[in-house]
Amino acid sequence: MLIEFSQSLHATSRQGFYEIPFKGSGLIDFLRVTHQLCRTKPKLDFIRACDILKAREEAALSAYVETLVRGLPAALQSATNFHNPGCSELSFDEAWLTRVIQTHINQDESSLAFLVRSRVKCDARSHLLYIIEKLSLCLP
Repeated sequence: MLIEFSQSLHATSRQGFYEIPFKGSGLIDFLRVTHQLCRTKPKLDFIRACDILKAREEAALSAYVETLVRGLPAALQSATNFHNPGCSELSFDEAWLTRVIQTHINQDESSLAFLVRSRVKCDARSHLLYIIEKLSLCLP
């Protein structure tokens, strides 16, 4: 019984959340579905795509989410992992992304800076923050 408790404790501490954030808003599943739909699309120049979105302020939420999902691997300089929609667990990338969004919404600048600097290449940071800002404006 002690082994089961330590395993479940390890699983929740590894995940970092007791409940999936933004679950009620559908953001995680929206990101996951977009990721599945974009897997066969060509690579995206994240910085250029963000610059195009900045020029068109009326862009739809789906354009921001697709740019984020398609450009995140380039910004992180590594492949990203998203689970299937409806999955009750978060991948490391999903957990990191939700933390970034949460810290932006909570205006926790020091945590946000740490999260972004820890993974995002220097020239993509401001563009990622632009996308995060646009996404957070659409959340309830």
